[in-house]
Amino acid sequence: MTAYISAFPAFAEENRGFSLSNFFKIKKAEDQDQYRPVEQEKKPAIVISGNAGPKMPAVPAGEIKKEVIVTTMLPPQPAPKIVTLEEKQKAQPPPVTVEYNPDIPFMTLMFQHTEQRNLEPAHQQILEDTLKTIKTGFYHGKIRIQSFSDGQSNKPAMDRALKVREYLLQNGIALTDLDVQALPSQKQGNAIHIFLLGES
Repeated sequence: MTAYISAFPAFAEENRGFSLSNFFKIKKAEDQDQYRPVEQEKKPAIVISGNAGPKMPAVPAGEIKKEVIVTTMLPPQPAPKIVTLEEKQKAQPPPVTVEYNPDIPFMTLMFQHTEQRNLEPAHQQILEDTLKTIKTGFYHGKIRIQSFSDGQSNKPAMDRALKVREYLLQNGIALTDLDVQALPSQKQGNAIHIFLLGES
């Protein structure tokens, strides 16, 4: 306020006819304009839509690399041949048949002494090979297990024959196709003969 009063004489000299109250209004308005924050000029936003916008520089035609894809055309494949059931049967080899003689042993197992009753690994291997031959040969018929003993008792011979029969049963041979015999024979020793007797 004191600053306003000290400046009034000079203002009144330049502006005759203004009262002191008018002078205060003018000064107050000038002060308000001086401390009013300056509004920043708003610039219109640039909106890019569609194809408008910066464009990439054009590439000279000589710098464009072209890739050539080469495709190989395969020759037409022949249609698959349809094979009938009759043709398949003709193409298959004939089944292998087992040759046997009812009077000649098909396979023989030998035991070291009279009292031996259990099958050894070598006996089991011979039986396994015999079963493969019988099955691949499509043999379906009676099988005779003929066991001998060089002693006076037939019991060891029967025990060995039953071991062989048990092994054959466990490997798919029917019980009705098996015939077991135990006989004493000094000539045959402690042997087991297996005969294929043919169709039952």
